[in-house]
Amino acid sequence: MSGQIHPQSILGRIIAMVPDPRSQQGRIYPLAAILGLLLPGVLEGGASLRGIWLRGKEHWQALLATPGVVGVPDPPELTTV
Repeated sequence: MSGQIHPQSILGRIIAMVPDPRSQQGRIYPLAAILGLLLPGVLEGGASLRGIWLRGKEHWQALLATPGVVGVPDPPELTTV
């Protein structure tokens, strides 16, 4: 897939360094996975969170190859984002 963020790229490393303010309890998706999900829609100029989320869902399978996301087969729901 073109446009995929490689985890060893500069952008991939920056996303992985973003501190996660959420508590550990109930956390299913790593913050890097949620940010990676939203990035395609943001870069394409998405006008709403729902539109950005829908675009990201199209790329979820490619994101599964990213370290830290493996084992979460389905993308987060809009309410999680």
